Amino acid sequence: TVNYGLPEPACVSINVYDISGRMVAVLMNGYKPAGYHMTTWNANAFPTGLYMVRFTGSSRVIVRKLLLTK
Repeated sequence: TVNYGLPEPACVSINVYDISGRMVAVLMNGYKPAGYHMTTWNANAFPTGLYMVRFTGSSRVIVRKLLLTK
C-alpha cells in the first residue's frame, strides 16, 4: 500500500520499477483532489526483490525503495 498526501489538486503518477530500472507496474496515473490518498500494488505476479516506487505530483518527485518478500 502506498499512502500519500496532496496539499492541492494535482496530476499524480505512481510507478514501480525493478532494480534494473524497468517500469513493471503503474499504480496511479491521473488527477487527484487535495487530501490523503492510498493505492495498492498487487505484487502476486512479481518475484521477491528490491523495487523502487516513483511518485510524481504537486511539482515534486519522490523515489522510495521497496523490499518485496513472499
